[in-house]
Amino acid sequence: MNAPAILAAARAQGVSVTLVPGGTLAVRGPAEARGRLLPAIRESKPALVEALTPHRRWLVLFPDLPRVVADFCPPATREQVIGWHPGALSVEPYQPTPRPPNTPLSDTEGVRVRTWLAYIGETDPATISEVLDRCETDREARAYFLGRAGEVPGADTWDDRRACRQCVNLAKSGRCLAAGRGELVATARDYRPPPDRLHRCEGYVPGADDPDRRPGWQRWRGLTEPRTN
Repeated sequence: MNAPAILAAARAQGVSVTLVPGGTLAVRGPAEARGRLLPAIRESKPALVEALTPHRRWLVLFPDLPRVVADFCPPATREQVIGWHPGALSVEPYQPTPRPPNTPLSDTEGVRVRTWLAYIGETDPATISEVLDRCETDREARAYFLGRAGEVPGADTWDDRRACRQCVNLAKSGRCLAAGRGELVATARDYRPPPDRLHRCEGYVPGADDPDRRPGWQRWRGLTEPRTN
């Protein structure tokens, strides 16, 4: 039996075969069913490990369609990809040599990708950092993730500006706390900004509902001289 057949037989008998750290297979389920399947599992262990190893990119070939390079976040296993593409002839991990983009990832593009990650429920800092690093170094990955960012509601009217009501520095009294601390150049200490006006401000500190956690001076770098802290 090949790996897909073994996994299908295991599912049919209520047995789960999972990959744990170190390349070990964990087999759980009814003892009698496990006993029937264990010889085949041991014999096909390398193929099963490969089938259960998640990859971020997969090459999917169809009978009468152009090839598809699918990028998954978080990484997906072969079985998952086959389940999502039932008509595929073959599914193989895809590891091309990355081609660097012609331009650096812009602040707006970075915000788009971060917002999409938040939209799909991805909050792991390591994963977010990895995705953004790939957008900086891999032309195809950047195009893919920016394309996925278009799935976010309102993406067709994208605007990277923020309203003061979204900023932690807007006090309940309506005063700008950043201005009160003297952090905004040429702005009065008792500044009371229009709360719904969209703009780019070096004093902006994202509220809880903003998926981009960078402060304004870092998000819109051209507003002020570079800071060291």
